[in-house]
Amino acid sequence: MKHILICAMAIFALCACKPTESGYRRAYEKTVGAGDNDTDQIFTPMGADLTMQKIVVGNDTADCASAFVSVTPGIGNPPTRLKPFCVVAGGFRQKFTAADLCRRLIGSGCDSAFVVNTSKPRYYVVAASCADAGQAMERLRELRHDSVAPRDGFILRPAGL
Repeated sequence: MKHILICAMAIFALCACKPTESGYRRAYEKTVGAGDNDTDQIFTPMGADLTMQKIVVGNDTADCASAFVSVTPGIGNPPTRLKPFCVVAGGFRQKFTAADLCRRLIGSGCDSAFVVNTSKPRYYVVAASCADAGQAMERLRELRHDSVAPRDGFILRPAGL
């Protein structure tokens, strides 16, 4: 009887300590909320696997990154082929967090949203894949006014295109 009780307690302890999606979501929201102060930003959508630069189109300047990426299958509505300029709404270490933002973007009317990933892996939610920098800058401007997307979007140039 004593062994059964010990086994039951061990099983309960192992199941009770399992991380959940809601726990990850609460931690993410707390981190993003703490990053509102520009001098003390904790969360950044740009990972260390990106090569950063600035892109200038007309009077607009935006962050532009370059990385080798591939489309993450089964999330969103990816194009048949990536175009040279991708407007990124956010970057995440967790695939389910990227998928959640992608679903919210699609729900808010951004039907072309999908997810790409790097080899790290790091997941980037792409709101639009554009043929030229002018289109990408316009979509980035629109994205910054979308209540669903974070305000720190950027442009991604998939390497190797």
